[in-house]
Amino acid sequence: MSQRPPGPRRGGAAHDRSSRGARGAAVSGREEQRRDDLAMVTRLLGHAPRGDLVVVRRRHDRVPSVIENAPLLHDGTPMPTRFWLVDPELRSAVSRLESEGGVRAAEAAVDPAELARAHERYAAERDALVPAGRGGLRPTGGVGGARAGVKCLHAHLAWWLAGGDDPVGAWVAERLGTTREPPAPPEDVASRRAGAATGSSGAREPGIRRGPSSARAGSHVADRLLERKEYRTLTVIIPVYNERATVAEIIRRVRAADVPLVVDVVVVDDGSTDGTDQVLSAVADSTVRVVRHERNRGKGAAVRTALERATGDLVIVQDADLEYDPDDWSQLLDPIVKHKAHVVYGSRFTGGRKNMLLLHWIGNRFLSLVTNLLFATTLSDMETCYKVFDRRVIDGITIESDRFEFEPEITAKVLRRGYRIYEVPISYAGREPEEGKKITWRDGLSALRALVKFRFTRL
Repeated sequence: MSQRPPGPRRGGAAHDRSSRGARGAAVSGREEQRRDDLAMVTRLLGHAPRGDLVVVRRRHDRVPSVIENAPLLHDGTPMPTRFWLVDPELRSAVSRLESEGGVRAAEAAVDPAELARAHERYAAERDALVPAGRGGLRPTGGVGGARAGVKCLHAHLAWWLAGGDDPVGAWVAERLGTTREPPAPPEDVASRRAGAATGSSGAREPGIRRGPSSARAGSHVADRLLERKEYRTLTVIIPVYNERATVAEIIRRVRAADVPLVVDVVVVDDGSTDGTDQVLSAVADSTVRVVRHERNRGKGAAVRTALERATGDLVIVQDADLEYDPDDWSQLLDPIVKHKAHVVYGSRFTGGRKNMLLLHWIGNRFLSLVTNLLFATTLSDMETCYKVFDRRVIDGITIESDRFEFEPEITAKVLRRGYRIYEVPISYAGREPEEGKKITWRDGLSALRALVKFRFTRL
């Protein structure tokens, strides 16, 4: 007589079937949302879109209101207008305002210098989405393709509704009595993000495990619009200040790191006075370039100097004090190489570590909490040294901070530009002040001020 399979095995098989069914239903739901969005936008525009797009604003009845276009159409033609109104009622209202002299009235009401800055911001945000190194024509102009002044009130209002800091859009909204819609409920975020119009473009799914894209009212699509590429080179940035005892060892470890990329190292000696420059002179070669600041300017200034000389497809920041181990690079690079992310942080709080002082632990966790509250994300370690970037992400970012405020500044600007940060656990062997650790509680206060500053100032 045959025996029945053990109960747990039957239950496991049933659970597997159930899980597969749930996943299939989720995928089916996303595909259905895409088709519905594409069909609705096609009806609203009167023609099928010729490029990728995502719905960033909906009316309360779920009809698309504002779309965000990819900077290039399917055939490579530049698309200068990043945001566009598709709500027929709003479009009619704006058209009436234009027919009544609204363009001239807006130009007269808005400070020309403020309008010019808005055009620059719009162009910079849009151009940052064009794949690096792309030849041929690129989008030009500011809002609506304008080089100066006001060209199209529709484009200005669309950008403002999507969260843009646009004085003309705000002026139009005031005239029409329009307000920015509240954010979509949490259950709608995934479907809204999945609303890229695929058509025949073969648009890919975004990578997994990314946090909310931006703390601004708009829903940016920077991650999705960056084309996949094959990464071949990695630039390692090593800011150094008075690390004579450790810098040769960290360079040895960097050279020994096992990664599937060609590694290029840029060391910035930030005005060291302890003989670090002599050690660096001895270890520099064709793979390790050394740049020297005549005076100490700070970590942010050193990173800025190194970025000007970086040539890699990917960029990682490596401290010279042996707290961070290059053996962790492989797991840091893995999500980017596998196209799951464009920015990766190494978290000291989810991996093996030498316990840090209580005040340092509290300070780091507090700053991460403030980051999460300000930018609607879920980072566990904002202040980590290990930050890895697809080069295209940071090419459009200007680093202003000279000192340790670099960490919150780069985090804020990455999140505000719509890139999501993927975290992986790393090992950590923290130093204490008597061992040469330089960061203090005063730097924590500076980081807090920087988080607030770069959350609310213009990009």
